[in-house]
Amino acid sequence: MGDLSEDLLESRCPRLISERHFSSGSPEETPTHKMLLLPAAALYCLCSALLSTAEDLIQEDLTLTRREGEQVSFSCDQTDRCDSSWVYWYQKKDSDTFKRILYITRGSGALGKGYNHPQEDDFSAVKIQNSWGLQIQTVKVSHSATYYCSCWKVKTHSEK
Repeated sequence: MGDLSEDLLESRCPRLISERHFSSGSPEETPTHKMLLLPAAALYCLCSALLSTAEDLIQEDLTLTRREGEQVSFSCDQTDRCDSSWVYWYQKKDSDTFKRILYITRGSGALGKGYNHPQEDDFSAVKIQNSWGLQIQTVKVSHSATYYCSCWKVKTHSEK
């Protein structure tokens, strides 16, 4: 499948399937958050002539706390099960909507930016075992949020 088709699917049918919360500050200052993990069976999207389902990705640590100036990395495992070449990363702050930060090319770790995220230059890719994760090299208080990774499992109608 070409880049255009996957980009079209991603823009019309985003599926967030795993999350990780991050807070800058001490553990005592970290607020409690309810975590919502959506089952892949509930995430179907019919777009054009394709059926796209969310793949079950795994993010090990659900809550991470760092002090300002420190570094933090978020893993997103089992991306080898994705059909798309990219893993998308989203940021969700309590009072805001989901914002796409960037995507990471699964093979090379190359970054795809251009989503006009106000902090996009603060993020980079980091190799974690067999996957590429999201990294913040120098943590700021403004990075406090929940981070989601996603990818695509794409099938044609005949493959259902």
